[in-house]
Amino acid sequence: MKTKLYFLALLFLIFSCSSNSSVNMDESANMEKAAMEEQMLSDEAAKTTTNSEDSPGSQGVTSESIQVKTPEKIIKNGSISLLAEDYDTCVQKVKGIIKKYNAYISNENEYKTTYSISNTIIIRTTSNDFEKLCEDIEKSGDQVTAKNIEMLDVTEEFVDIQARLKTKKETEERYREILKSARTINEILEVESYLKSVREEIESAEGRLKYLNDKVSY
Repeated sequence: MKTKLYFLALLFLIFSCSSNSSVNMDESANMEKAAMEEQMLSDEAAKTTTNSEDSPGSQGVTSESIQVKTPEKIIKNGSISLLAEDYDTCVQKVKGIIKKYNAYISNENEYKTTYSISNTIIIRTTSNDFEKLCEDIEKSGDQVTAKNIEMLDVTEEFVDIQARLKTKKETEERYREILKSARTINEILEVESYLKSVREEIESAEGRLKYLNDKVSY
């Protein structure tokens, strides 16, 4: 009697992954701190407004902002379960497909029992090759037992973080200007405290943008 060894490959075709939580770029300070910040920045903002009004280059500029369409940021996740009678051949086909599309295996777990072999392979590929790689993977086994594809649009989150990041960087620059005119130790320490807080939020947002870019592109 011929013993059949079955191969079950659960392939997570992941080139990006998103967390449910988004970066919160809102001030974590309380109302008192917000009031102090507003007072510290008011003089600098007034100077900026005055200079803008007096500048010849500001004439003829409308108050309407120019809307630039941001390319869609789509994260694609997929899983495919294959059943194959010839385990080694199926694995070779899968790894050949991975190589064909310049993808790579980020994790692989093989498990053997007396009558079966199972293998879970996590793959990362580019956005452009995602659909084609999925189609080829489906053909590498004898039977597709399960398939799931998910698309996650993170464009809105991406644009929101970019806008908040721009505002935070502008705020940071104003604090640096205020720091130059600080006269007492207390003033210096207070401004440096605000600068530290803003810088931490900027770095957090930049990290989130980098993460999203990485997951969307590969």
